[in-house]
Amino acid sequence: DIQFGDAGEYIRGDGTDLKIYSSNDIQLNTTGNTILDSDMYINGGNNYSQLVIKGAGAESGIRFKDSDNNTEGWVYANSYGVGFLDEDGHWTIKAQNNTGIYFYTNNGTEHMQILNSGDVKVTTHLAVGTTFADAHLGSKSIHTVGYIDITGNGGLSFNDNSSTGYFYESNV
Repeated sequence: DIQFGDAGEYIRGDGTDLKIYSSNDIQLNTTGNTILDSDMYINGGNNYSQLVIKGAGAESGIRFKDSDNNTEGWVYANSYGVGFLDEDGHWTIKAQNNTGIYFYTNNGTEHMQILNSGDVKVTTHLAVGTTFADAHLGSKSIHTVGYIDITGNGGLSFNDNSSTGYFYESNV
């Protein structure tokens, strides 16, 4: 064992494993990359386990690469959201604090929002299958710039608090 400071800090190696013991934080400070060629485990203490990644600025993340060193995607956070980026670095899912969850495809083109108010906004085409045919939206609404497709035996009702109207399509 190599012991540092008090009895709670030491390095132990048995020829197969190398273990670092600390009664507080362990920091790896390097100007280059720290490369681990095997799995890394975090064994939790009394609270929940966590891996803290602290960026030098307003953003940080985890990049996933394949064996050919190609980027496959990110878990990413910045000052206005946290979520997933695709292999080109464009948002696919972004959770924005006190605002909503946003869904993207095609190099960051937004297609859907779930807002903190509970409203769902679809920016192009909303397809509702037969499993949703009897869904009742109450006073909430679905906003779409495009059109709504209802397949199977289904209907769509509208209520403006003064009158109620229905559209119904049957594939008889």
